[in-house]
Amino acid sequence: MIRLRSAMRRQRAGLTPAQIQDASARIAHHLWSLTAIARAGRIAGYVAVGGEVDCAAFLAQAAARGRKTYLPVIHGETLVFAPAQAPERMVSNRFGIPEPGPDAGPCLRGRDLDVVLAPLVAYDDHGHRLGMGGGFYDRSFSFLRHRGRWRRPLLVGIAYRFQRVESIAVHDWDVSLHAVVNECGASFF
Repeated sequence: MIRLRSAMRRQRAGLTPAQIQDASARIAHHLWSLTAIARAGRIAGYVAVGGEVDCAAFLAQAAARGRKTYLPVIHGETLVFAPAQAPERMVSNRFGIPEPGPDAGPCLRGRDLDVVLAPLVAYDDHGHRLGMGGGFYDRSFSFLRHRGRWRRPLLVGIAYRFQRVESIAVHDWDVSLHAVVNECGASFF
């Protein structure tokens, strides 16, 4: 896993700003074609770092369409989701990643969202996700492992096509994705 994570992060970091912008725009287009996204009222995204797909334009479109948009905030060893803020009002968390400041407004738990766009390092065709290794998404959405039927949120991985791998080793604590959207389209699991 360490080698895979390192190789994918290097490849992602090697993308040009134009490549990231192009892929991000195509992914945003595919996101809007999903019924669950079109109907969602509360959508969480993330602040892209290290060459990740940038969902900022998608979140701006969502806000313009009347959706409430949120960004993750580290709360202990889990995530809560605060209303999205302008970049100049964000603060850096302990990993140096921008997140909404304390004046952003009331935070929601993951179960209170309709859709969560999750960054990832790699994914497979079974909805398994390899993240950065901190386990924040797995801990924050652990309740999804105990549900017999999906309710919400829809957990959507956002990735480049090259991040797809044949298989990812799964642990008991891992939370699978419901879908992945890359620049070529969407896959549901």
